[in-house]
Amino acid sequence: MVTPRDLRSRLKNWPALFPVALGFFTGLNLCPPFLAAFANASYTGSLLASLLFFTAFFLGTSLFFVPIPFLGAFSHIQPLRIIGKYAAIIMALYYLYSGIMQIAGGIAQL
Repeated sequence: MVTPRDLRSRLKNWPALFPVALGFFTGLNLCPPFLAAFANASYTGSLLASLLFFTAFFLGTSLFFVPIPFLGAFSHIQPLRIIGKYAAIIMALYYLYSGIMQIAGGIAQL
């Protein structure tokens, strides 16, 4: 595992890349379906079968992202904009409440 100290020593010639590298490593999240696909592909025993499995996995998961660029067309519909604003406010209040409760729980454990 790369620690920030190791990363800093490797990027000492390019200090501006340190925040970029930390952001990259922070964004690396292994999702459970990907880990399950990786484990399943490792049991196939052949490179071709693993490549086909991951190709099918990529195509199957990409289908859910196809409509995302077209969702901007709905931004001109006023009722949907209002619903979106209310949904954003509700989620913001939920995360604010959740964060306050977690901080209060952490303080209570001290």
